[in-house]
Amino acid sequence: MNRLLHTAAIGTLFALCAYASDSSDREIEQTACRFYETVVLFGSEPNSAAIAGFCTKGFMKQLADANDMDCGGYAVWLLRTGYQDGDDTPDKVTDVTAGNDNTVLVKYRDMGHHGATILRFAKTPDGWKIDGAFRPEGSSVFDL
Repeated sequence: MNRLLHTAAIGTLFALCAYASDSSDREIEQTACRFYETVVLFGSEPNSAAIAGFCTKGFMKQLADANDMDCGGYAVWLLRTGYQDGDDTPDKVTDVTAGNDNTVLVKYRDMGHHGATILRFAKTPDGWKIDGAFRPEGSSVFDL
């Protein structure tokens, strides 16, 4: 009887862990999509409050340090395709897929061009926040 209860408890624990993982994946996918839709693709010049709602302090500093404009701000354009011109196709997120190690692949249309960025997430007291960004080939967006 004890062995049966032990086996049932382990099975329940595994089910809860799988649910938590799926729940985390859904949460970071939704956060990545909202970040792209409200800040990266459609937002005006993002302010600290908008960025802080989605990004860790470390990643905010990287985006601020990468901005070479006199007006300050954040280099969110590094999270886009880099094309200056395009057709009139509306910008939009086309796919968001959770990957390994708390990463999310975000695919999007940027002025008619297809783009993709991998966002790395970290669990913070305020929830999941973006802590890094990479191109699908593995290079940091800051290496561009």
